[in-house]
This record gives sequence, C-alpha cells and structure tokens, in this order.
Amino acid sequence: MPLDTRMAMILDRFSARPALADRHAIPGSNTDRDRLSAEVLGEYQAITYGEAKRRVESVASQLRDPDRLGPESLLKGDRVALLGHPGVDFTTVDLACNLAALTTVPLQTSGSLNQHLEILEETRPRVLAVSIALLAKAQDLIEHAPSLERLLVLDYRGGEVTHREIVQAFRKKSRVAPELLDLDAAPFSRFPGSGFADDELAMLMYTSGSTGTPKGAMCSARLVAEMWGGEGWSEFFAEDASVASFHYMPMSHVAGHSSVRSTLARGGTTYFASSTNLSSLFEDLSLARPTELSLVPRVCELFRQEFQRRLGGKSAEAQQVFESMRLHLLGGRVRWASCTSAPISAELKAFTEDLLGIEVHELYGTTEIGGVLADGKFLIPPVIDFRLEDVPELGYFRSDRPTARGELLIKSSSTVSGYFNRPELNAEIFTSDGYYRTGDIASVSDDGTVRIIDRKNAIIKLAQGEFVALPSLEAIFAAGSALLHQVFLYGRSDQSSLLAVVVPAAFLRDANATEKGGVDEAALARLLHEELRTVAAQENLNSYEVPAAVLVEFEPFAESNGLLSDHRKPVRPRLNEKYKVRLDALYETLSASHADTLEQLLSTGAERETEETILLAAALSLQIDAANITPNLKFRNLGGDSLTAVNLSRLLEQIYGTPVPVDVLVSDSYTLRDIAAYIDVKRSRAEQVVSFSDVHGSGDGVLRAADLATDKFLSLEEKPTAWEPSNTESEVVLITGASGFLGRFLCIEWLREFAGTGNRVICLIRASTDRAARTRLRETFSTDEELLGEFDALSENLDVIAGDIAEPRLGLTEGGWVQLTETVTRIVHAGAMVNHALPYRELFASNVAGTAEIIRLALTHHMKPLVFMSSIATALLPAEGRTLDESADIRAVLPEVEPTSEVVDGYATTKWAGEVLLREANDRYGLPVTVFRASMILAHSRYAGQINVPDTYTRLLFSLLKTGVAPRSFYSSTEVAAHYDGLPVDVVARSIMALTRDYSAQFRTYHLVNPFDDGVSLDLLVRWIADAGANITWIDSYNEWVERFRISLNALDEKDKRASMLPLLGGLHDPEMPVPGSLIDSSAFRNALLEAGYGDLLAPLRREFVLKTIQDIDYIFGTDFLSHALARSS
Repeated sequence: MPLDTRMAMILDRFSARPALADRHAIPGSNTDRDRLSAEVLGEYQAITYGEAKRRVESVASQLRDPDRLGPESLLKGDRVALLGHPGVDFTTVDLACNLAALTTVPLQTSGSLNQHLEILEETRPRVLAVSIALLAKAQDLIEHAPSLERLLVLDYRGGEVTHREIVQAFRKKSRVAPELLDLDAAPFSRFPGSGFADDELAMLMYTSGSTGTPKGAMCSARLVAEMWGGEGWSEFFAEDASVASFHYMPMSHVAGHSSVRSTLARGGTTYFASSTNLSSLFEDLSLARPTELSLVPRVCELFRQEFQRRLGGKSAEAQQVFESMRLHLLGGRVRWASCTSAPISAELKAFTEDLLGIEVHELYGTTEIGGVLADGKFLIPPVIDFRLEDVPELGYFRSDRPTARGELLIKSSSTVSGYFNRPELNAEIFTSDGYYRTGDIASVSDDGTVRIIDRKNAIIKLAQGEFVALPSLEAIFAAGSALLHQVFLYGRSDQSSLLAVVVPAAFLRDANATEKGGVDEAALARLLHEELRTVAAQENLNSYEVPAAVLVEFEPFAESNGLLSDHRKPVRPRLNEKYKVRLDALYETLSASHADTLEQLLSTGAERETEETILLAAALSLQIDAANITPNLKFRNLGGDSLTAVNLSRLLEQIYGTPVPVDVLVSDSYTLRDIAAYIDVKRSRAEQVVSFSDVHGSGDGVLRAADLATDKFLSLEEKPTAWEPSNTESEVVLITGASGFLGRFLCIEWLREFAGTGNRVICLIRASTDRAARTRLRETFSTDEELLGEFDALSENLDVIAGDIAEPRLGLTEGGWVQLTETVTRIVHAGAMVNHALPYRELFASNVAGTAEIIRLALTHHMKPLVFMSSIATALLPAEGRTLDESADIRAVLPEVEPTSEVVDGYATTKWAGEVLLREANDRYGLPVTVFRASMILAHSRYAGQINVPDTYTRLLFSLLKTGVAPRSFYSSTEVAAHYDGLPVDVVARSIMALTRDYSAQFRTYHLVNPFDDGVSLDLLVRWIADAGANITWIDSYNEWVERFRISLNALDEKDKRASMLPLLGGLHDPEMPVPGSLIDSSAFRNALLEAGYGDLLAPLRREFVLKTIQDIDYIFGTDFLSHALARSS
C-alpha cells in the first residue's frame, strides 16, 4: 500500500482518538498560532488523529499547492531539510512531506554548520523547516546554501513576545522570508501519481558512522511506510487505544521517526518531552503516564541515580522506593519497555526491570537496516537471511564451537538502497549479493540466538566513550615490569574500566608451586595491580587505560593451551572464552562492592573518621580500589579531573550536607588528608555559605538576575554608612586570587606602588596555613630570578593570609575577620575558579557565593571600594535588545541567562551573577565598584615562564605544537582581516592599577580588550611560530583538521592531555567568523587610560612576544618546540 494511502487510512481510522500530546499549547488554526504562549504547561494537551490529519493536509498544501504558491510551490521529489526538536509541529511537517511526496532530509540539531552545509550541498533542498529556537543556525545555513528558497518556522507561538521579535528580526536580515505553518489552508488535493511510488526516495537519513563524514542512507517510500506497522514486530506491538508512548529521541535518527509512526499506526498517543535536554524527564513521565518506554542506557542510568537518591542508603526500603517510582514517577501504566542504541549492562538491565516490574527487551539495529534483532532473535520478516564471515586476524571463525562467530552480515527487506551519491561506499559496505556488513562480531548459538560480542577492529569503546587499543596496552604493561610476564586486558562497552588477567614472573609462579598452600593470591593480585599502576604512571597512560582489578593466572599463555598462535600472538577469542565468566563475575563483584560502599557512605560516612570516608568516596568516584589510596595522595594524581570531581563533590555533599567546591578537590595544594581537614573545619562552623539551590531553587532552568538579591547572601549587623573618600594616611589593599596568573601581577603592581610607605598589601590565598599561603604565592614568581628577587625585595609591605572565598567570612577566624574589616581600605577581587568545562552550578560556591562574601567584607565596619575581575565572555552571553557595553546595567540587558552546553558559558554565567550582585550592592548601599571585563590574558611581555597554563591561548598553542597540525585558516573567510583579541598580563595589571587610583560611589565598567584593527590574527600568530622553526603541517580543510587534531590529542598521555585543548575542543567545532579589531567596544577603557596618562600601554601584538610565549611553554613543560631554534638564530 502506498505511503500516503496507508498514512491517510490510519489517520481516518482513529480520527477521534488522541494522537499527539505536548506540554506546550497546540494551535489548531492560524489565529491560535498567533496568540498562544510558548510556556510549558502543568499538563499535557493532545490533538486527535482527525485534527492531526487536518494539520498535515494544510501544511502539505502550503508546501505543494501550485495554485496557491506559483513558482515557489514544490514539485514531487523536491527535498525538505528538517532541523528541529521532536514535537507536534515537527511531526506535522514530516508527515506533510510524506503526503505530498517530498523527500525529507533530517539534520542533527547538534550538528555543526559545516556538517549541515555538506549535507545541504549534496542534497540541495529547496525548503528548510526549523524550530524557532534554532533560527540562528538557519540564518547561517541560508547564507551558505543557495538551494534554500523557503524557510518554514516550527514551534512558533505568537503570544510569546520573543517569538515575534525573533521572526521579525530574521525577516529583516535574511534573503529568505520566514513562513509560519499555515493551519488554515485548504486540504492538499491528492490525485493519481501525486504520491510516492514504493521505490522512490522518501527520506535521506544522514549518519556519520565511524568516519565522521556524513553519509545519507536512502530510505524509500516503502521503508517509511513500513514504519506505520512494519513486518516482524507483531509479537511486541498490537492495536490498542490505550497505548501511550513517551518520545524524547532526536528526529535525526531512524528510531525517532519509527517510534512516532509505530505508535500512530496502532491508534496510540505520542507524548513529547517538554525539554530537549531531559531536564524535565521525570515531571514529563509523571504527567504522560506512558504504557510503553523506548529507553537508552543513559536514561536507565538516570532512573538508577534517582532511585539511589530517593533510597538514601536505606536498602531495606528498596521495594517501597521501586513501587513509589513506578506509580508516581512513571505513572503506573508501563506495560512494555525496550532498550536500544547501545549495549546495556546486565546489572543496569536488571535494575530497570526491577523498577518497571516487566521485562526490558533488547533491540539491535542500524540506520542502514533498521531494527533486525530483538532479545537475540532475528525478526523474520524483515530479515531475509544472515551470515557470518570469518575474521581470522581476530581469531573469529564460523567453525567455532559451541557458537559460530564472525562478522555479522544481514540481508533484509528493511535495508536501505545505499548511500546517496556514494557508490564507492556502497561497494564497501554492501556485498554484491545484497548483504550489509555491520562491522560487529556476533556469536550465533545452535538455537539461533545472536549476541554481539565484539567489533571487527581491535579497538573497544568503553561506556564513557573512550576508545582503548587493548593489544598495544598489553604490550606496554608486559614490557614495563619484570613482575608482569603476560597481560590480557578485557573490557566491555557497558563498563567504564578494564580488567586484567596477569601471569606473574617465573619466580612468583615457582613460589606458588613450591610453597605449602601456595602464595597468598589476594596479596599477589594487589601487588600486581600496583605494578600495573606504576607502569601506567611511568608511561603517562590515561586513567581509563589502567585496569580496575586483576585476576592472577599461574599458567602462562602458550601454544600448547591454545592461548597463543603459532606466531606467538595472543588468540583473543580463546582468551575471552577462557576468562570471560570469571572476568564478568569480577565486574559484578566490583559493582556490588561499589554499591555496598555507596550505601555505607550514605548511611554512616558522616559518623566515620573523615579521612576514612574521603578515601572511600574518592575511590568510589574514580572506580578504583580504596586499598591502593593513601591520605597523602592528591585526587588529581589519582587520575581525577574536574568532571570526576563533580561526582565526588556531590557525593560528599550527600554525606555531610555541606558543599565541597570542585576546585578544592582538584587543587594541587590539597591532599586527601587536607580535604578531610577542610571538611572537618566546615562542619565545625555554625554558619554555612549560601548554596545554588538557596538562590536559584533545585532546578537547572533559566537563571534570573532578580534571584541574585544581596539579602539572600548577606545579613549585615548594621547598615553601612555612605562611602566617603578615606582621610587616613595609610592604605591597606586586599587582593584575592593572588596566586593566580593575573592576581600575582596585581600584587606586584600594588607592592611597587606602596614601596617605601606604610601602606600594605594583603593577599588572601587558599592554603592550610599562612606560611603555606605565602610559600604558594612566592612559588608563582619562581620562573624568573629577576621577578622573584623583586618580589622578595618588596615583601616588607606584604601580608599573606590563608583563607577561602567560598567559605563564610572567607574561612577566617573571628579575630582574623574582624581585623580585615577594620583595616582594609579597598579590595581587588580577582579570585575565582576558572574552569570552562564545568557548569554554573559547580562553580557557584567559589565564584558567586565567594563574591557575596567579598561584598560582605566591603560593607562591614566601613565601606571599602571594590574592584571586580569579570570576563569579556559575559558580554558575549545571549542578550535581547541592548548590547552589554561598558555603560549598560547588566541586570537590564541580561535579566535572564539560559544555561547551555557551550564550553565557556558556565564560567561566564558566574561572572554575570557576580556583576549582578555588585550592581545590587551599589544601588542599595552606594558601594563603589569598578568592574573589569578582561579578554584573553596572555603571557608576560618580559619575565620568563610567566604564562597562564590553563587558559585557551596557552592550551591552543601547546596543542598545535604537540600535534604538529594546524588549519590553513582558523576563520570561515579570509576576505576580512581578522584580529586576535588578547593583551599581555603586565598590560592588564598596569591598566587596572592605573584606573583604580581614584574612586567614586558610582559603578564603573571597563572592557579590557585589544582594540586594534591590525590584521594580527590567529592565523598570523601560528605563521610566525612556524616561520621561526616550529614543525607545523597545514591542513586545507578546517573540518579535517579538527578531526585530526582531536585524534592526535586523544593519543597524548594523561599529563599532556590535561594541558591540551581537549577539554575545550567544542569551542573549535566551527571556524571563527573574522572580525576586524575587537568584537567588543572598549571606548570607556581607552578614554580612561588616556585621561590617566597611560594611553601608550596598549599596543598590537608583535612577533617577538608570540615567540617569547613559545619559549615560556618550553620552559614550563620541558619541551623544545622553539627554544633551541631561537637560540641558534640569535
């Protein structure tokens, strides 16, 4: 039956039933469309099949009615690109294209501009249908894709002022006028031949596969029609008026399309998720009360985390929690569930089945062949036949017993006809007799049960997404220690760690054979595990490449036992076969041990010795054995990074009820013993710092400036008097963040200013003691003898105190706090946690609550003018209306901030919040405030080794030199002279000093940017470096460079990875837009410098400065990218 006929028949058949449901109001007419709001409702609203059909027919007419549109009307087979989030509008357009015989090209909403343009260039669609939230992407696509003639806006609700403004603004600047969905058009007139024939192209589903290059799988009208009740699924699905499915999957995947259509085919209702990031998942589920759930492992994991949170360590109440979640969170109606997209571990599957109270079906399929396996059985039809092919290089053969093994090839009626315009790829992926090569290694038992056991290549992908080459790691371990005779590594895609089978050295095997009762195997396993860790540290391996546990094997791998080939290579299938049961059991033991440890920590962790709890919690977060951890180690040295520290921070907050900032956990100044002492001190204090939830609530939604009221943070004993210029002869300046890159030079600037006077500089630094704080500050100057000597000579005017801005009253004693309030005359707040990989919530304690504590100090006893170091990134946060210039009130320009996944937005948002608090303090109390929004702060112009190691500039240069590859250009166009916006740290520090000599009660803001339209771009900087002798290979294609860059960075050792661009790689996803001069206006900054007599401070970046930066990198990292070459040339 033709696609359009089948679809229309189903919509007619169930016309009175609810079809599509959403938590946003669903317009039924153009009038509704123009008046309804886009707010998320407290309940689901649904439209019937009849109403859905009318919508679909109306939009089909809008797209393809020649009488209505003239030359803009589409023709049969024309292509429509779809860029949108799952919902009623997306489904309407999708089905309208099926009805009107238009070929759809779904695009990934997270795809890059270049990826999208590659697809659009290949498919040449005439129409782009796009969600209103993605109109900015649409603008870029329209500018670069000449085939696009029309733009259809989805999810538009005219009652939303922002929607109207977005569309109006788009209409003014785009060559293509936006169209809203026409819900009042006359129904599309179908006629013989107007619809698709079965073999005509209905959808191009693009997948990047393993190559990263998009390729379009060609789905015929017959394949799309099969989604409306295809073959092979009757044992799972049947017509049922009560069917309710919950839909959250992206519509750029086949699973998203088939899920909606299969529900409609049975007369059921599809409930769409109300958010695109699953932030409202639980609330949506409780309102939708689905009967069917299509799951992925990540969602199952979210269920487990919620279960553990509710359980709170009380294992006896597990059944009650299951029942409560099943009834209230999931609605109590789930009768069928599946898991797909990636393998699910047996443990996670068992948990999900306990939660749901039903079996969870495991499904397998690909874009190219659709769903073909359910619970290990082929679906026949659509599967016509399958076969295995030997993979001798990996030791998999069809003759293997008890199960045949090999690469799985499948012939199916659901197979796509090939890849669009890719004949060479078709020949590689499809055999001449019509089988599709899956690339998966499968085992097939005598009863026909199929299990996916491996990939064809020797690289496995762990659960966290890291790829691990097992054979090379085995060779490294065996060669790295005399205790390790042979090593076999084992991993699974549903586990985040490896396991090892180790054959110990001959003398240990002999000891086991000769000693009565053998050696202590458990003790030997610990010894061998520690040896693996030692080798890993020597070889700078990544933490996930170190096995989590060891099995001891006293019989060596040999030809005689079939574990080595005649070439003396490990026979992996035999090794897997021999040890799989024991290794899988070890995974279960580790998982059970982790679960037991978690339960113990949550129930009794707060009552134990703090040090013991910290060791157990750190081991749990890192998924390692606590027996291998000692209190004198640092979390970072154990393989911890900022992301694993987030998990540890939240766990410790659950245990102790008090937040532990991430930067404390990853600090090089804190051992695990120091962290335990830190927590003891925090728990002993009666006053606790204000938390994220105290200010913004428990959700992760929109952040509002109105929530950042000073009285939420401060409870002042008496209202401060109005500020007046100080009449005292002595000045006392408090500097926070002085051990940071900018802070140390602010300290030096003020010490120079105060030399020979009675004025003093106080630096507040996180450390265990004042002595340790001073030592930490002094060490920051130790890269240059002249700089260190100057610091020591000026230190007579310096006091250094240990404190913590994330703690109440800066973590000081009562006496220390009072002394500061009485003696300090002004404050320079440069302290913050700078981490572009963490979200706002995790940075809140240090960067927002910490700023509030500084404001408390500024307002206590007497008012103290305050200098605040912000970031130019705040001016780049999405704002409506007025630009965030140097005179704007940030509360008016950015009354709300929407959290995003962009790499800098979490940090930038904390600076936004700090500025809001300072505006409040200025309005309410008259506190004098000067804000400096700094752009990239570069190396020192003169002193050796003074670079900001973790900033983007240093990371990028280090990474380019380490990988040896750079793009021909970092910019999307070379027609405009681009500019790199950054200033040397000495220029920044001197500018701040110059502009804060005098104060008034007003609020001042300066943009510290490099304002010159000088043509000094990132391209030119790298050219200077290459011309000086650095080994750089140029890659013409930016996309190709990004991919090669990513692969090369992933191959670096752990130490170099931490210093590289890898954590910030998302920021390089697309080439930059070239801007002549700075993107941000800095008129007030430049004029103020001129008035203060420092106009000559600013100058364009020079070649000598850039090359000096590379020498600084060589100094810090012990590399030789340029130092010897420059020394020879000089």
